[in-house]
Amino acid sequence: MTRSQEDYVFKAFKNLYWKFPAGQCVRGEQPDFIINTVDKIIGVEITQIFVDNYIHNSINQKRVESLQSMTGEKLCEKLEQIVPFKFILSINFSSEQFSQNEIDRIVLHCINCFKTVQFPKEFGVIDIDNLGQLPDEIESINFYHYPSLKQPFFSQGAGGVLPNLTLQHLQVILNKKHQSLKQYKQCDEHWLLIEEGTFLSDSFGDISIEEFDTNFHSVFLYRHEKGEIVQLK
Repeated sequence: MTRSQEDYVFKAFKNLYWKFPAGQCVRGEQPDFIINTVDKIIGVEITQIFVDNYIHNSINQKRVESLQSMTGEKLCEKLEQIVPFKFILSINFSSEQFSQNEIDRIVLHCINCFKTVQFPKEFGVIDIDNLGQLPDEIESINFYHYPSLKQPFFSQGAGGVLPNLTLQHLQVILNKKHQSLKQYKQCDEHWLLIEEGTFLSDSFGDISIEEFDTNFHSVFLYRHEKGEIVQLK
């Protein structure tokens, strides 16, 4: 996960978690963020979860999904400054053959196009097909305009029957992060924030997790597709 992705997830956490503590938030390394409250220091570590964390997966597919996710999240962040309503952004990519170095070009191209768009005030779906004005890598862009959204977010809308999120998926992450905790900056509490994405490789149905052991004080799941924070512990 890149630093920009971590920034995006942490911002969503701040906006969506109703008990997010008041205090100064600063960037860290281990953990990723530090929250300095009046009475304690909280370290927040951010990571991702995948359907097949514990089995073989196509490295190339994850690479493609990661590039598309970075593009969508960066575009969503820029569009928030010019679109006059909260929205869910979805992108149909026409090409998987672009590199991380091209993301800024693609995003800037899109932003220049949308600066001249007159967005309707009513709620609904706005579909924008590429008729030559959007980057070649994009076939179409969709805005879903809903009144109840707390913040804009990017979604690819994973289809098909999604597996439930189980302790087996979670335990892989916990085992790895528990090993890293001893190198983390000393904090009064350590929180783990896990991002569930919007692709088939990182999307889940129901949460089938009850009690579990962890060295983290609290564990949260950011459900990107649902735009919500679930506290697992």
